[in-house]
Amino acid sequence: MFGTEHKDHEFKHLSKIYEKHVEQINKEALGLRKKLKELTLILHEIDGNIEKVKGSKETKSKDLVFYMEQMQARLEAQLQSKMQTLHERKSTVCQEIEKLENLHVELNKKLSRSGKSSLISQTPEILNTLKDVHKKPISKFKKSYVSAEFPSEIVPCYDCAVFEIKNYSQLRESVEVVYSEPLHVYALTWRLKVYPNGNGVARGTYLSVFLELLKGPQDTSKYEYRVEMVNHRNPNLCVVREFASEFDPGECWGYNRFFRIDLLSEEGYLDENDRIVLRYYVRAPTYYKQCQDQKKYIDYLEKSREAAFKEVEELKTKLGEQLEESKSVMSSNENPLEKIDKEETKENLNYIEEDSEKLEIQSESSFESDEEDNLRSQLKRISELQIEERKQRSEEILKEESAGSVHELNTVFQRYMLSPEHVSSVSSSPQQLKWEEESDYAQQDWELSVEQLSPSEPLSENLLMALDAVQKACLQ
Repeated sequence: MFGTEHKDHEFKHLSKIYEKHVEQINKEALGLRKKLKELTLILHEIDGNIEKVKGSKETKSKDLVFYMEQMQARLEAQLQSKMQTLHERKSTVCQEIEKLENLHVELNKKLSRSGKSSLISQTPEILNTLKDVHKKPISKFKKSYVSAEFPSEIVPCYDCAVFEIKNYSQLRESVEVVYSEPLHVYALTWRLKVYPNGNGVARGTYLSVFLELLKGPQDTSKYEYRVEMVNHRNPNLCVVREFASEFDPGECWGYNRFFRIDLLSEEGYLDENDRIVLRYYVRAPTYYKQCQDQKKYIDYLEKSREAAFKEVEELKTKLGEQLEESKSVMSSNENPLEKIDKEETKENLNYIEEDSEKLEIQSESSFESDEEDNLRSQLKRISELQIEERKQRSEEILKEESAGSVHELNTVFQRYMLSPEHVSSVSSSPQQLKWEEESDYAQQDWELSVEQLSPSEPLSENLLMALDAVQKACLQ
């Protein structure tokens, strides 16, 4: 007490210290009560939420019961419709059977009880009755089969395709695997993959059948599928395999041991034409998954449409450029032709005048007036032939250039008329063939319009003949 440990300490009354500590505790307790009150409110909110969830569940259960009752009623209506159709058919067949049985009994009575003369006299009537019966075709009573499937409002319907394997015995010896035609379902592409002689451990013993997702979104998704093998003797004895698997694009799911090969023909699954018929079905497990597939397919189609519009705009731009270029080529080819014709005409006239002066000098000493006129006419003919020949040469050049431009235009028009899917196609589509016919007509009209400007006879030979005549006349 008197050591250095309690140095500088002072003494206070115990009651004051006690009151101070009680005050601190009450202050902290006030915060505790406040927090307790907040937690109590939260607890009441949770209790209210629980009651609300329970009430919502009860409401949803009532809705589901109501919806199920409606679906059950619609299912019953479908059943009644199918049963009514079948009962009507059954009634018709029963009436026909009863009618034939009565007719058969009546015939037996006539045959057993009628006398010979009476039977002979009744024979035409009996034969006519039997002929009337035979005239009714049996196909009248074989109407279309009523499907046993009922569309579900909870699970999507199956998409179906049929795969016929022809010449099975030959394929079993020569081919390892065969594929069906693709089945397109929204953005998915399915096909059946069959091993005629089995696959893996089942080779040589069992027919192996698989379902393959050939194309689809790059994510794993679960789908339900069913494979049926038709019995050609009794359609009610089809082999059915049904399962659900998660598929990735390019992945196969199915059965190595689908059916024993040695029992195919014995039990009627391989018909007399060496043919096996398989039906395969596939569907999304829920409507939600089906809507997802539809949305992906719609997005794919919209992207394809945008790409097609873009390509069409590019083709329109190229077409406009080609048209402008062709117009400029045509206009540039017209003016030089006129200029060349004028220059050549002027040169030919100068040449004719010079030749005429020379011939006039020569003709004064050796020809009479009538011979001089003849020479003048021949020189005029020569000048005309030269002008026509040069004009023809210029027109041929223009024709070659124009034909090239027309060919380029035809190519551009041809690409413009096609849809974007057909532009890259190797085979000719109906639209492409139609446009080629029209472009051929345009090309023919252009060639005819150019050929009409050309002379029908070759000018070079006429020119040579005229020059020979003039030369002989000058020598004389």
